[in-house]
Amino acid sequence: MKHLVTAITFCLMSLTVSANHDGRFELGLGLGTSDAISGSDLKKSTDQGNSNHFWLGYGLTENWGAELNYDVFDLDAVPTKHNLIGLSAIYRFKPNSFIHPVVKFGLAGAESKNSIDEKKNSLAAKLAGGIEADFNYFSLGFLLNYFFIEKAGSTDAYKEAQVLAPALTLTFHTGKQNDTIAEQPKKSAPEAVTQMVDSDGDGIKDEDDKCPSTSKDLKVNSIGCSEKENAAVKLNIDFMSGSSSVKNSSVSEISAFADFMKKFPETNVEIIGHTDNAGTETGNLKLSQARADAVKTELVRQGISETRVKSVGKGSSVPIADNKTATGRSQNRRVVAEISVEIDKRK
Repeated sequence: MKHLVTAITFCLMSLTVSANHDGRFELGLGLGTSDAISGSDLKKSTDQGNSNHFWLGYGLTENWGAELNYDVFDLDAVPTKHNLIGLSAIYRFKPNSFIHPVVKFGLAGAESKNSIDEKKNSLAAKLAGGIEADFNYFSLGFLLNYFFIEKAGSTDAYKEAQVLAPALTLTFHTGKQNDTIAEQPKKSAPEAVTQMVDSDGDGIKDEDDKCPSTSKDLKVNSIGCSEKENAAVKLNIDFMSGSSSVKNSSVSEISAFADFMKKFPETNVEIIGHTDNAGTETGNLKLSQARADAVKTELVRQGISETRVKSVGKGSSVPIADNKTATGRSQNRRVVAEISVEIDKRK
């Protein structure tokens, strides 16, 4: 019980510390059975028992995460109880899928206690594999846990004990990490606009040409002056759920956008950040502003004057897709911008 109180206290403290982080934070529990699978003496002397599993996890990336584990199981017939507290790494395969495989592995400290309250402390290892179905704020799953305990008792039969503990799991988390990540089609880089050269040859006689310096490849009117059209370039950057970090794959698109602004120094741009509807309104406004600021910072880093770039966060107030679906939420997590400039129309 002392270890359980310690684990729960740590969970609550970590929940407070992690509340302002963008990654996925989760608290889980599992219920199942336990069976000894090591030497014949241990298997003969014990019977199937019960197991309980608790963990506090934090998602570092789409696939990888870390967990603080508290596992408790007993082996009946010869009453023994085993408490394990440790750290594990977790890896989710195909996290964008509703149902996906998951593996966990790590080390723990084990305390084994028999019916007369004799205790044995030793090192333990944990390996688990299974599947989970990921919903918006919770997950359901199945895990097959394997435990190796160096000394699960004072007799030789309990040395290097191995136990299997299948369990059904329920995990509560701050937001569906996988929602967050449907791939959008790659966008082509904005087309470069060629500057007008300072020479004539537009087909208008000099005596009628009121604009003698137009380029011969420009479309001109009856007095030899060029006609105008609007050229525009758009920027649309998507983000992982809860994150304001610009993906490496988006840097080239921002670079092309910066090149356009360099060709037309008279232009300014407003960068607008958006989120999906996960989280609070205040948190979403803060996150959308951080996303817009991140794109602005990248433009400034690529040589655009800070005075030409304005960043604004709109939170979740301007969705472009249905927030009830993972694909729709992914489209709503975005930063958009559009600038236009009047240029000479070409033939």
